[in-house]
Amino acid sequence: MKQSNTNLWQGLFSEQQDLGLVVRALAAFAQPVLLIETNRQEIVFANAPFLELTAFSFDEVVRRKVGDVLLNVSGDGLRGGMVTRLSVQRRMRMAIELDCETYALDFKEQWLLVVFNLVNIPMQGPVEQWLRGLLGLEHLYDVEKEEDFLRLALDSVQQLLDTEVACIYLVEGELPVFHKAVSSSRAAFFPGMISSTDLMYLSGSVVWTPGRRVMNEIHRAGRLADLEYVASRSLGDLPDSLGLLVVGGFVKPSNDWLKGMLEVCGLAVLNGLRRRRDRQILQNQIEAERLKQRLNEQVLGSMSEGVLIVSPELRIISLNPAAEWLLGYASDEVVQQRVENILIGPDRIVAALEMACRGVPTHNLGNGVLHRRNGVAFPARIEVVPVLNGQELLAILVFISDQSEQEQNRQHSQQLEHRAVLGEFTAVFAHEVRNPINNISTGLQLLASRLPSGDANMNVVNRMMGDCLRLSHLMESVLSFSRSINPTIEPMDLRLFLQRLVDRWRPAMARNNVELVFQADEDLLPAAGDVRLLEQVFTNLISNAIDAMKITQGGTLGVRLQMSHQTAQRAQVKVSVSDSGPGIPADVLPHLFEPFVTTKPQGTGLGLSICKRIVTAHEGTITTQTFPGGTIFCVELPVYEDGKK
Repeated sequence: MKQSNTNLWQGLFSEQQDLGLVVRALAAFAQPVLLIETNRQEIVFANAPFLELTAFSFDEVVRRKVGDVLLNVSGDGLRGGMVTRLSVQRRMRMAIELDCETYALDFKEQWLLVVFNLVNIPMQGPVEQWLRGLLGLEHLYDVEKEEDFLRLALDSVQQLLDTEVACIYLVEGELPVFHKAVSSSRAAFFPGMISSTDLMYLSGSVVWTPGRRVMNEIHRAGRLADLEYVASRSLGDLPDSLGLLVVGGFVKPSNDWLKGMLEVCGLAVLNGLRRRRDRQILQNQIEAERLKQRLNEQVLGSMSEGVLIVSPELRIISLNPAAEWLLGYASDEVVQQRVENILIGPDRIVAALEMACRGVPTHNLGNGVLHRRNGVAFPARIEVVPVLNGQELLAILVFISDQSEQEQNRQHSQQLEHRAVLGEFTAVFAHEVRNPINNISTGLQLLASRLPSGDANMNVVNRMMGDCLRLSHLMESVLSFSRSINPTIEPMDLRLFLQRLVDRWRPAMARNNVELVFQADEDLLPAAGDVRLLEQVFTNLISNAIDAMKITQGGTLGVRLQMSHQTAQRAQVKVSVSDSGPGIPADVLPHLFEPFVTTKPQGTGLGLSICKRIVTAHEGTITTQTFPGGTIFCVELPVYEDGKK
């Protein structure tokens, strides 16, 4: 025995590959061949020339031990890359000794090919080249791009058939017309397109040789190029054919071998095209499903409603982010948990889930109360919907809407309705009470005029008259608060307006030891306002500031005017009124602009509420800051613009 140089291509064949192409190719091989599985030392295939040589049937050879057929082989004596002489068993005759070469088809040498060399049968080219072409076809399915696949397929076909003239046509468009997709350098003379008429004569395997009738453009091109043969194999049957494989040469091999190899090559290229296109379709379907899944996840993730996906066994599959926030659980924590252990609420939830298992949805369970993970209850609207595929229940969707805000809005609307009724009643009451108070005050004045000076009853009368005056002022404030405010907007010079206003308060400031600091920026623009209403606002703020500094027996009253551009839609004029009084108590500050909230012993608690209503009617804002040693009220009013009110 001696080694042959056949291990250069060893490993091109993978033991996981399908043996279909190898077996088909070996069936067309002219020399006797055996395919051996070395792990079990069994023969897995024998071609027709070997069966004819030994007079055995196929079933008598396949699955037999190697040593039963090759008599001088013991154990694992055969290895890839050997040139040796073997004694071959024959039926009812003496064994025959034949020269052979062995080829390992994989690195582990699990698959071994034995080729017997018969003197009277010529080899179809070097076996190594033939195997390279065959194994190249086996590896075509791993190529990603179709143009690379076609080029490699053509190279493998040329190696397998030992020809330099080859091309592949592919169908394009809806009509069964083939266009040349790839060709060898010496096959440029083949036409670029095959008409539908020529396709009728190229179905299946067709071999043309000189002297035969020319039926189509392929054969005509071969005759003009002086080829000895033109062979073609359709890649599938019409009308579903994917293309056409065409080869030609200047030396014609045996007809049976050529047709057998065409069958192998055509099948390999067809399977490769189908696998690639099926894989592309599958990839497109996968991408579509991924896109659909991403869209579903995006929709679920962006929903303000909480969504629970529940299995037919009533176990949680997943939660969306809104449900995680509502219930206080992470999705991973509740997967495969019983849904009733997570949705702690009214008993009708379980009943609705049981109905959903029977395919009946419950679109509204009404408003109930659910409990978060920490035990805090919240009002919720719950909907239970089954997901069906025909009659099969796939899952159950539970939608949860937090009704806390709606409940707060409902309560707030109810409070506003109550306040509106109370305000209307208060306005009527104040109007009706004011007249009796005026009558009482007038009577007390008349009584006081008739009492002699120094009468002891004068103190009582004066106190009663003071109470009447306070009640009258209170009723006037109540009526002002209950009236609707419709300001007459006009441009106002706030610097001049406030300068005149504080000038009227200078005597009161002097009596209470209050020093005025008045500042106004030069770039002030006219404000949009109602002079009468804004005079009421700033009179109230200045009066409150002076009253606050009576406690500290004096201080500083600051009035500052400046432009504010914090609101992008419209510039504002900002007016700050500050005092150096004791400040506002912390418990009063959140309710400062609510009706009947006051820190003055004799106050009505309506002044700041009326101020806020007036400023809001001007589309402005009023805020306050307080600290030990002072309070600042900030009023921002929009700048006057022509055409805007």
